[in-house]
Amino acid sequence: MLTYRLLVAGRRSLYEPRAVGFTDVPATLGALARQRSRWARGMFEGLAAVKPWSQPDAFAGYFETLNLSIVWLDLAYIFGFVPGVALALLGMPWLAGWLTLLVLPLMLIGTASVCRFQRRLPEMEAKGSTWGFLLFVLVFQVVQSACSLWGYAAALTRRGIDWKR
Repeated sequence: MLTYRLLVAGRRSLYEPRAVGFTDVPATLGALARQRSRWARGMFEGLAAVKPWSQPDAFAGYFETLNLSIVWLDLAYIFGFVPGVALALLGMPWLAGWLTLLVLPLMLIGTASVCRFQRRLPEMEAKGSTWGFLLFVLVFQVVQSACSLWGYAAALTRRGIDWKR
């Protein structure tokens, strides 16, 4: 929301490819679910506070509008891609064909390239394992999208949320 308010005030938000931010990592799956849900809810609150079409700069409004596409991507991922891949692997390409499965190696390559770039940064301490990387790529997005859908539902139903947990 801070970025949206800066943009509507005529300020700029620039991309810094070497920016590194540190945060407390949730220790349990429940804590991760609450964090991701809050973040999804916060995105809706930011979009409600500063509408993309009210941005004075069309470029800023365009990038703010891209946040709305994340909702559709999460829905498509959970209700289309994941079941489609599972069914295709079982020989039933009802939702997705074998070409869809090509997304998996592309996802691995894309994530690996980001990890490789970050490991070369002097301020990044590289920790990890091959199994951790594979679990991150293949499982984390499912968890993140599902938790985000929970946050979107909370925002759409105007259900209260505890920002302190």
